[in-house]
Amino acid sequence: MIDRKLLNDHFLGDNDFIVTLIDQYFPAYDDYMGKIRADLESRNFESLAFFAHKLKGLIVLFWDPVATEIAERFVRMAKDKSETGLENTFNELETKSIALNEEIRLLKQEFTS
Repeated sequence: MIDRKLLNDHFLGDNDFIVTLIDQYFPAYDDYMGKIRADLESRNFESLAFFAHKLKGLIVLFWDPVATEIAERFVRMAKDKSETGLENTFNELETKSIALNEEIRLLKQEFTS
């Protein structure tokens, strides 16, 4: 869940900027998740670690501590080339990020209505 106070404090209450950030978030999210899925399938750990880190950077912008922790764990696993639990952690990250994405969409609606 987005920590709205931290989000607001970090971006100095600039809702227009947050909306711009949201507009850039979704294309990047879709791109990174597509690359991560392909890298998981091919077990390309170097690329997987790179795009997992980029995805974590997107998630961090919205101050969701649970999604951030899962993303950090996934990045570590990719960097360590740890296959044990990798798919499960990705599934956990995907599930949490889907919920985060919905929250981000609602935030945009709130800021643009």
